[in-house]
Amino acid sequence: MLQNVSVSLSGLIDSLGHIKSRLIGGESICSGRVEIEHGETWVTVCDADFDLKAASVICSELNCGAVVSILGGAHFKEGDGPVWNETLQCAGNESQLFYCPRVSHLNETCSHANDVSIVCSGATEELRLVDGGSPCAGKVEVKHKDQWGMVCDDVWEMEDAEVVCRQLGCGSAVSVHDQAHFGSSSGPVWLDEVACDGTESSLLECRHSGWGVHSCGHHKPAGVTCSGHITPRLSGGDSVCSGRVEVRHGKETWSTVCDSHFSLNTASVICNELNCGTAISILGGAQFGEGNGTVWSETFQCVGNESHLVHCPRTSHVNQTCGPANVVSIICSRFRLVNGSTQCSGRVEIQVHGAWGALCDSHWDLSIANVLCNQLDCGFAILALGEGYFGEGNGSEWTDSLHDKSSDPHLGHSPVTMLEVPQCPHGNDASVICSGKCRRNAGLMTPALQCVTLLSSTGGPLGTGRGTVVSILNLAVKGAKAAAALGTQLRFYLQIWHRILVAFLFSFSLPFTK
Repeated sequence: MLQNVSVSLSGLIDSLGHIKSRLIGGESICSGRVEIEHGETWVTVCDADFDLKAASVICSELNCGAVVSILGGAHFKEGDGPVWNETLQCAGNESQLFYCPRVSHLNETCSHANDVSIVCSGATEELRLVDGGSPCAGKVEVKHKDQWGMVCDDVWEMEDAEVVCRQLGCGSAVSVHDQAHFGSSSGPVWLDEVACDGTESSLLECRHSGWGVHSCGHHKPAGVTCSGHITPRLSGGDSVCSGRVEVRHGKETWSTVCDSHFSLNTASVICNELNCGTAISILGGAQFGEGNGTVWSETFQCVGNESHLVHCPRTSHVNQTCGPANVVSIICSRFRLVNGSTQCSGRVEIQVHGAWGALCDSHWDLSIANVLCNQLDCGFAILALGEGYFGEGNGSEWTDSLHDKSSDPHLGHSPVTMLEVPQCPHGNDASVICSGKCRRNAGLMTPALQCVTLLSSTGGPLGTGRGTVVSILNLAVKGAKAAAALGTQLRFYLQIWHRILVAFLFSFSLPFTK
């Protein structure tokens, strides 16, 4: 213990030494191999234990915005000098690398093959892309006299866009846009007739008509989409809101994503970006097929509140092998159940324009509830309840065309324009009791016993009445198994009878649970 304290203390004291950083070998001053000045020598940094916090401090110190990605394995080639023998232990809020504590590598060997690199978003005080859904797509804006203004699309070409993408650390230009492709602009028009040859490191190095000198209006902002723009999709599922996670850079081919280290935060960001509500399940092992493309070489480290996947920091897979059999899939839903005693019971809420609201019970019935239970991976519907059985919601009250019994196995695929706020007070909130996982068992009636567990968890009577319910359902199970060999038709009728029996017995316990 005393030895550990001395190591930490020496690292803290050593941090008082003056150090500064730079990025070498990248496409701009805001991307490349991390090098730190140690005395009069520039040294590379090992990718082991190098984290997002240290990368954030370096990007900030270099006036290069936020971290886009951390790349190991000498991504921007191996350095020439020594490899630094210390590990940065930044908190992430330091203004300079100088203030980060450091500790020595203890019994650790690191060569230039392990030099770490980072990509920052770019010099945020000079250039940015807006209204394109990510830092790597949108209208081009520059900052002049502490005010953001537009760049006019007159003679705006791929060479100009190439400089913008490179300066922002967003790869290469995929396409250029004019005529307010990303919407009109406001504020000053700072640059017009920009003419780059494509080799400049900054847009401000290109020829232009002069600051504030222009002959165009706010309806003609220049736009660009860079290859660093990341687009997600879900493939192989039974809706656009479930399936195998696939992503791509710009117009590259689609890649699958490894299930290792894939988090619920990342799944939630993808669901939100696809307008699919919230993530309810993460499935590994190529649950929805292996896909045909390559496996994405990075790990997303989303916080969970990002509006788009491209905003999430990324780190390279270091010494990690991931094949097609390990691709990840997710299931999203714009519906959720709240205020119930299990995840498969509660008040029904739907997400509209990012806000959750209760569903009115005006068109709510068992057949619709059954589809919802299945969509939420909660088996079948035991009871469809109304009149705010699981409490009243606080947000908007929504109704829609859910009573349209189509063959679609998922709810909520109708456009949001089909939803409207009805004259429906919160006392009429729809609720549901789903069976839970019982539909996954192979036996004819074995789900009944698991459904009893669900009934018990909802707080029904625990005395003689409960024992009677269990006994009756046990008899139903035994009788169903004995009759299973008598034919498909009898099996079908027994399943219907079983569901009616469960609903009846549960309704018997409702006065005790309300």
